[in-house]
Amino acid sequence: MAELIAAGCAPDNPIDLYLVGPTLVAAGFTEQQIVSALDSLVYEKRIEYAGGNRVRLTGA
Repeated sequence: MAELIAAGCAPDNPIDLYLVGPTLVAAGFTEQQIVSALDSLVYEKRIEYAGGNRVRLTGA
């Protein structure tokens, strides 16, 4: 969540995952770990996929 927010992600401002992916990979996370974390955040209704490889905060 911190990386998404730092990249400017908001309910009215979806961001491209390419903005945060390289930072997370450089921090040692695998692509599978990142996808699992995103899916978990979707399940918790904290983010939603916005199409085109983008996500947005839900405001919940």
